[in-house]
Formats: sequence, C-alpha cells, structure tokens
Amino acid sequence: MNTHSLSLHAVVVAISFLSGGCASIVSGRTATVKIDSNPPDAQVVIHDKHGNEVLTTHTPASVELRRKEGWVWPAKYTATIDKPGYQPQTIPIHSTLNPWVLGNVVFGGPIGLVVDSATGAGWKPKVASIEPNLEPIYTAQQPELPSPSAEEQDVEPATAVY
Repeated sequence: MNTHSLSLHAVVVAISFLSGGCASIVSGRTATVKIDSNPPDAQVVIHDKHGNEVLTTHTPASVELRRKEGWVWPAKYTATIDKPGYQPQTIPIHSTLNPWVLGNVVFGGPIGLVVDSATGAGWKPKVASIEPNLEPIYTAQQPELPSPSAEEQDVEPATAVY
C-alpha cells in the first residue's frame, strides 16, 4: 500500500470519528435502566410523556429506553410498579445531559453536538436503576365474634308445632 493510500484512509477515519458526536459514539441511541423491587416479581409498565405504553415486564428487569423525544428534547417516562397486595408506585424517569457531550468541545465541535442531538445520545437517565420497596396494603378487618346463644340474646327459644 502506498503512502497516499494510507493518508487517505487516515483522513477518512478522522472525518468519520469527528463527524460523530462523542456521546453518540460512546452511549448510543438508547439507555439501559435496571428495575427491581422488593418484593420481586412485580409488574412494571412504562409509559412515555404522552401516556403511551412503551413496554411491560416484571422485576427484576433491564429495559432499553430511547434517549430523546423529538429533535433535541430528552425523553420522559414513568414506570408504574405493581404487585397484588401492595401499593403501586409510579416513578418518573427523567434525563440529564450526558457528560460525553463535553467531548465535543475537544473533538467533535459543532458537528458532534448536532449528531448527539439528532441521535438523542446527548441525554442520559438521571438514575441507572430503580429499586422501590413496595408497601403492603393493610386492610382493617373486624375480628369475628361468636354469635350469641338464645339465652344470651334474652329471647325465648322457638317451639316447633307439628
């Protein structure tokens, strides 16, 4: 391979690297959120900010969520964790700026920022895992009292007539 060919390959690799955003290269378009509960085997239903159901699973689980909503806005989700006999919990899943975006200041420049915005990689969930303790539902039940006898009721016993 000649020197001109090697230089061309190096330029192509450099342009490919610089045209991608740092967060896009490192993080990708989706984020993994781990969801567990105490007690385990609770149902998890995740909705987007419009109330559309995104997925349903059971704990423990790892779910892949899109990082963005629209062109530049972070995606917002809610996870409802429910198990019979326990109070359901609804937990918001909000995003924050992905620190890898700062790599664009050094390497990618404005092109990297545009790429990270377009792919959604510029955002990451504020929490990597959700682990709620579900509270049992306590019902106040009256203890059963024995039914009083006829003598205790101060009622005369019935007489059968044939």
